[in-house]
Amino acid sequence: MNKFWYPIRIFAANVFNRPLAAFSAIMSLLFLFLLVELIWITRLTVEGFYHQLMSTVEMEVFFDEAASDSTVTAIRKSVLDDPDVSNLDYISKESARLRLQDLMGSDLLEGLDENPLPRSLIVTFKNAAINSDNLLKFADRLSVNDGVTEIHYPGHWLAETEKTLVLLFWTALVLGLVILVTSALNVVHAIRLTVRVRQDELRQLKYLGAGTSIVAQPLLLEGLFYTLMASVISWVIALYLQENIQIGEIVIMRPPTNEIIISCLVAVLMGMAGGYLGVKRAV
Repeated sequence: MNKFWYPIRIFAANVFNRPLAAFSAIMSLLFLFLLVELIWITRLTVEGFYHQLMSTVEMEVFFDEAASDSTVTAIRKSVLDDPDVSNLDYISKESARLRLQDLMGSDLLEGLDENPLPRSLIVTFKNAAINSDNLLKFADRLSVNDGVTEIHYPGHWLAETEKTLVLLFWTALVLGLVILVTSALNVVHAIRLTVRVRQDELRQLKYLGAGTSIVAQPLLLEGLFYTLMASVISWVIALYLQENIQIGEIVIMRPPTNEIIISCLVAVLMGMAGGYLGVKRAV
């Protein structure tokens, strides 16, 4: 008996002689893998949208009316020297009036003897520096300067969004692990079903002196086949959905190709492990 072709021949017979069982195993695994991939893509998309929003986060620093020009200039220089700052705009009293006019559609200060609007700085940060802790420390450093009256930035929103992202990460991780364990048990069940169907044949092979590894190889290949097919097809579906679904300005993110390949290899190893567990007690 050819030791190379025997496991392949028996594996093919197991699959093609019971096409409904094979189809059922692949479809159930495909559904589970697709859930994992959609959770993965959703997490990446939410994180990508978060970073997209972060690029628009600004901090506005308002100055006291009595603050001298030299004080304002010194604060501007210290802010520009900060390595986390990417851009700084100075808003004079007249510029503030024009901004208000653009916002409201009319000059609300017309007729007033003096412009009551304060001078301010609009600080834009590098993406890597934008988080609630960094901006809070930055605001605290600025607030101790003479002449600074108020500092506005979305600190509470940032802190709550960061908590949500952490919760999303752990939720996706736990759900992914649960689904992967369920997938492995699915493979174990499919292989044990094959073992029950071929119980008499397997016993005869054992009586004829076939080793455990020879008897188990076709079943390991069967587990590998189920998970590989399900993984590849599920990724085709997931990537098709990722390319064709549009939600406003939100960009649906795609996992890197190397991570997709690694996930397929993990699925193959899981299929072989499931096949081993499924056949272990039977042979």
